[in-house]
Amino acid sequence: MLQSKPLKMNKLFFAFLTISLLSACTFFQNCIEADPEIVTEELSLDKINELSLASGIEVHIQQAESQSVSFEGPANYLEVLNQNVKNGEWVIKFDRCLKEAQKVKLNISLVDLKGLEINGSGKIIGSNTFMGDDLELEIAGSGDIDLDLDYKSLSNEINGSGTIKLRGKVKSQEIQINGSGDVLAIQLNSDNTEVEINGSGDVEVSTSYSLNVEVNGSGDVKYVGSPKELNSEINGSGKLEQVN
Repeated sequence: MLQSKPLKMNKLFFAFLTISLLSACTFFQNCIEADPEIVTEELSLDKINELSLASGIEVHIQQAESQSVSFEGPANYLEVLNQNVKNGEWVIKFDRCLKEAQKVKLNISLVDLKGLEINGSGKIIGSNTFMGDDLELEIAGSGDIDLDLDYKSLSNEINGSGTIKLRGKVKSQEIQINGSGDVLAIQLNSDNTEVEINGSGDVEVSTSYSLNVEVNGSGDVKYVGSPKELNSEINGSGKLEQVN
């Protein structure tokens, strides 16, 4: 007897659900329990100017005259931490998943910072003002970046629901949000600012000379300042608002 379509669909759905649950169980079974012993260790790594965080841990960074990296956390978590730096980029990840990633803290001092990237739910927090020429910030997921800056050029990109909080000053900056992320940079003084929102993300900026805005969706852009050049294109229910 031929099965009806709804019955077939139900069987397919439950088969998919079973496979997904089994995969999830296998994943978490492979996660490492935290050792009770907490260690603090200085890591000797090659020169770093870009960080890519691929773990849900909290990383504190500061600019300094010399590089240093300090790990604090369970001893067995240190054993599975990637310590390879390639072309100046350190991908902060672990060879195994961690059951208690919140127990890990990284404190990093960098001479020069050119890029930060978060894939997932991690946090990168700056402890002092970073200075330089060009900086790229990118979040894919729900991560957070919080920084004080003094740069010539800045690029911000969020794909997902992450948040970037910025203070200080830049000559020019570009902001692109795909999703529901937020860039809160009303305390970051910028001469020239370009904003593109695709989705429901929100942006707050301070700009003095030019502001170009494109919103596709329900995102909002709030700005401080009286830019001489102001251009906007709103497709959807989003809005541009001066909040001086």
